[in-house]
Amino acid sequence: MNDNLLYIIAAIIVLGVLAQWLSWRMRVPSILALLLIELSLAR
Repeated sequence: MNDNLLYIIAAIIVLGVLAQWLSWRMRVPSILALLLIELSLAR
């Protein structure tokens, strides 16, 4: 398996957990944090 692919998968998981924590902390729906992260990383 390609090492680069593993780093990408790990980054997706970490960013997902970060978005969940951030939305819990700010008391907003988690979909908002996920959408903001996705839009900021979209190419």
